[in-house]
Amino acid sequence: MLFNSVIKEADLDKPVNLVGDTNSYMVSYFNKVSRLYEIWNIEMFLARVDDSAPDLLFQYYTGGLDSLMDSQIIIQEQKYGFQHGIKSM
Repeated sequence: MLFNSVIKEADLDKPVNLVGDTNSYMVSYFNKVSRLYEIWNIEMFLARVDDSAPDLLFQYYTGGLDSLMDSQIIIQEQKYGFQHGIKSM
């Protein structure tokens, strides 16, 4: 999953912040490989409007995502790097 690629780069000795919304998540962390503070933005969309990102994650981890494969799942991901850190989100 997307998280596995980021966890290898993140320095977990420094603060990691997570902010969630209906269909998006923002994570701030220190990237020990590139030596930058990063904000990682993940947005998930479905062709069906009645499902939200927490529902998608729950169904993914409980094995119920196969029923959603009929719908189109769109995941958009962006990363922003900052040299001097992030004071607040």
